Amino acid sequence: MVGTMKRSCIKGFISLVCNAAVIALTAICVARFFTSGGEGNMEVAGFACFRYFTVDSNVLAALSALFVLPWSFRTMLGGNRAMRRRALLFKYVGACATTLTLLTVVFFLGPKYGYGSMFTGNNLYMHLITPLLMLVSLICTENKGWISFRETLCGLIPTAIYGAVYAVEVLLAGAWEDFYGFNAGGKWYIFLPAMLAASYLICVIVRTLHRVSCGIKR
Repeated sequence: MVGTMKRSCIKGFISLVCNAAVIALTAICVARFFTSGGEGNMEVAGFACFRYFTVDSNVLAALSALFVLPWSFRTMLGGNRAMRRRALLFKYVGACATTLTLLTVVFFLGPKYGYGSMFTGNNLYMHLITPLLMLVSLICTENKGWISFRETLCGLIPTAIYGAVYAVEVLLAGAWEDFYGFNAGGKWYIFLPAMLAASYLICVIVRTLHRVSCGIKR
């Protein structure tokens, strides 16, 4: 019993550290767009940074981490309650969004633009550190609860909303340049559905890993 309580407290502490780090790093990285400007593939300043899914997914992750902090603190102090389902689902959505950011950089943007610019300065935190912190905390420490298969669709919401906005701004309004190259060769009708499919696959995989960590088997 004592050993179980100690493990729970350690998980709460790790969750607290990870979530606090996500919030702090995101605040610093976003603030730098307004002070010194962006870097690498996001060399913009001010509110223009929110054109990028990287920034939006990190902000979403930070907000979800903020919702989880009270549970992390209580668990670190010996609490044994499951996380509120809304908080867990919000954290799951944030983790799926930042995982999509990480994998897009690794498999698409990195080979296209070079990994150096993808993992330099602020980009190192938004493209790699924050996504990993979100995954580690969700899967390894925030596993007193579960996510249903139906709820995997919630993880698709950020990608669907951003995809719709991106399509309008790039294809219809022409207000944004195609900085992700999704309309290369006029093949947006292939890239956009592919990103939605990849995003949903990520949602399913993250949910599966979380359920395994919870000890829930089909």
